[in-house]
Order: sequence, then C-alpha cells, then structure tokens
Amino acid sequence: FQFRFYTALTGWDKDSYGIQEKDAPKDISMTNGIYDGAIVKGKGSYQIPDWPGGKVKITVNMSNDSKMTVKFEKVG
Repeated sequence: FQFRFYTALTGWDKDSYGIQEKDAPKDISMTNGIYDGAIVKGKGSYQIPDWPGGKVKITVNMSNDSKMTVKFEKVG
C-alpha cells in the first residue's frame, strides 16, 4: 500500500504529512507486523511494496512538533 496524511482538506499541496518532505514514495517494511517511524511535513508517501493485503491499525502522534511519529500494525 501507499499513502500520506492530511490535517485539512486544503488541496494536494498544503497540510500534507508523510515519511519525507520530497514528493516521492519511500519504501518501508514491517517487522513482526509493525512499522514505527517518524512523520514530517511533506509529501513523501509511505509505501509497502510487498503488502499481502489485510487490515492495518494506524496510530499518528503529532503532539510534539519536533518528534512526530506514526505506527502501523497489521491486524488479523
């Protein structure tokens, strides 16, 4: 799968958060069904190229501007 987050519906160029500032997807992998990493203001999408399908629980923590995080957990 591939995606990034938006904090408001202001268009494709504003309020976007992802894995990097650059507007390009970046491959990530899950270890034991979990990915835990940083989220930054930018347009770089998280991408898991070998995703077998299924549900994902996503937890986004944006409470600390200097260290925002995201966690993906495979469910079921």
